[in-house]
Amino acid sequence: MQAREVTWDAADPWPFIGMPYTAWNIIALASRKRMTFGEVAMLDFAWSAAEQSRVAGASAEVVE
Repeated sequence: MQAREVTWDAADPWPFIGMPYTAWNIIALASRKRMTFGEVAMLDFAWSAAEQSRVAGASAEVVE
């Protein structure tokens, strides 16, 4: 039995064509803040104990 790659087809242009549409907010923020695309994309992954406690509704001591 052989496996087929189902997430990539070199003949399919839509992933490339659709990328600017799906990433418009990252592109715009990178341009405004004069940051790289990668730096802006990683902003969503920044962990903040203060933000976590606010979202959780609990008070947490933030240690820096």
